[in-house]
Amino acid sequence: MAGSFYVKAIDNNAWLWAKVKATTWIDRIGIARKSSRYSEEFADIKTLVFFIGYPRSGHSIVGSVIDAHPNALMAHRLNALKYIESGYNEREVYYLMLRNAQRFARTGRKLTAYKYKVRNHWQGRYDKLHVIGDQEGKWTSVLLANNTELLHRLLELSDVTVKFIHVVRNPFDNITTLAWRMGKGLDQTISWYLSLCRDVSGVLAQIDPDRVQTIRHETFIQDFEPTFTRLCAFLGLPVTPGYLNDCAGIVYKKPRKSRYRIVWPTRLIKVATQGIEEFEFLNGYSYDD
Repeated sequence: MAGSFYVKAIDNNAWLWAKVKATTWIDRIGIARKSSRYSEEFADIKTLVFFIGYPRSGHSIVGSVIDAHPNALMAHRLNALKYIESGYNEREVYYLMLRNAQRFARTGRKLTAYKYKVRNHWQGRYDKLHVIGDQEGKWTSVLLANNTELLHRLLELSDVTVKFIHVVRNPFDNITTLAWRMGKGLDQTISWYLSLCRDVSGVLAQIDPDRVQTIRHETFIQDFEPTFTRLCAFLGLPVTPGYLNDCAGIVYKKPRKSRYRIVWPTRLIKVATQGIEEFEFLNGYSYDD
């Protein structure tokens, strides 16, 4: 039945998390000593960035083009917030982000069928480091939703400004891709997705809007240069035509409408539509748009 849609897709999620966990464990050995070597370079950091949102919504491409900037580094799937929650200081967290970004860059920022390498630019490297962050959105959202004190600690940091990037994608495409990748039913995935939306909504309600940039995945692809220029301005990163052009070169030609890979039952379209209507940041999205 379509409402219990399952596909035996190869999901590399567990393997990727295991790899990041193992390499981060190595980086954590002697971290106070190792991170102290970067004290002078980390002193130039002005903005600490976290993604909030949903898996399979486009975080990887956004993080990768930011990472190509000479004044920015963006870790991939680090879940940096859990180290802040565990008591690591800012310099130590920056070091974990740096090492993660360097490793990911050495692979060409490759994820299964997707490769996010921006040629001629600075992925995994930097000139002067002003912006640093982590593109892991799901766990950041869950942690902040369940630990208000942690959110307040972030917002009260004095040496840097903490900002958030919130990427949204048509929920029907997002849910379909999640179900396909996780091998779960549409009905179960709808419930899980809407629960994560509630977590995100609760977090956004506690953050000054000036600290959050919401990006629609479809707009990011179809209208890349002005959308990405606004994001860079939000982060305090100057852009050049050459940088924008090279970043645009790795962006898909058009958004993938994953929802049409399967038949959505009318009942589940209604369930998802009713859920989507709860959230202002999903206004305008529908199955037929």
